[in-house]
Amino acid sequence: MCNVDFDVRYFKDHEMKNSTRTKKMPYIHWDRINDGMIMGDSTLIVNGLVRTDPGTFDLDDHLTPEQVAIGIAFKTMLEESMYFYGTYVRWVTSQFDEVTVPTYFADIPLPPPFKGMLIKRIRGKMIRDVKGHGVALLDDAEVVAKFRMELGAVSDYLGSKKYFMGDKVSSFDATVFGFVALFAQGEWEHEIIVAARNCKNLMAYVERMKREFWPEAEV
Repeated sequence: MCNVDFDVRYFKDHEMKNSTRTKKMPYIHWDRINDGMIMGDSTLIVNGLVRTDPGTFDLDDHLTPEQVAIGIAFKTMLEESMYFYGTYVRWVTSQFDEVTVPTYFADIPLPPPFKGMLIKRIRGKMIRDVKGHGVALLDDAEVVAKFRMELGAVSDYLGSKKYFMGDKVSSFDATVFGFVALFAQGEWEHEIIVAARNCKNLMAYVERMKREFWPEAEV
């Protein structure tokens, strides 16, 4: 989006060398940011990039304060709420055994007993996180209803616009694309996935963004 070179690392190819205090992904390692130390958390990364080189990385300088406020509200909803619906489908429901395990772990070169221990450990952490958020404490129909409400808000605000905030791309498009694409990719099947894929303007938006900025992405 900022016309800079970057490498794509997919889950199964990732080195997982995140030693940041946030323990979050994505993370960045660039000698011009954070004194050359690894930095996690997408918001901190974007803010660091903008401070370092606003001419290259500030995609929001055309937005009004009101638009920025709206963008931050949607970004927060996507990161702190909608993320957990995708996690719920992939790690809590029956889709875990049917799709998540073969998708994420089939190519990991570990003997079966050790792979099984790794999978169990990772799934336990993911379920704990989803329960901590509250989503996994609801029944499936309640989870779907909440998801539809939030998805509808994103869809309604996008409307027929080319980009989320209007006719010019902004940093908020990176967030919206990333989280909506979560429901567009893969072989997962659940009412949440069906609801997202039936949202025509959001699926068209994902395709536009992918075609323009990430043609190599597996979406």
